[in-house]
Amino acid sequence: FPLTGWCVLWCRQAVLLMLRSLVHVLRGGLSTHLEVLMNDIKRCLQDKNQGLKLDALSLTHTILESHPPVRA
Repeated sequence: FPLTGWCVLWCRQAVLLMLRSLVHVLRGGLSTHLEVLMNDIKRCLQDKNQGLKLDALSLTHTILESHPPVRA
């Protein structure tokens, strides 16, 4: 069946929740992937769906709590 708007939205939210669980389990183990993740999270924050934005913010909060600061 073709992917409709709600299905794509549901998939994005499911991926954000899965990533949040992964961040909890790995406790800082995604450091090498943060640049790519943050680009995708930023895209979710620009979406007009409030649920998607909340899930993206929740993932961002979890990442900030579990990963050490990046030194430039």
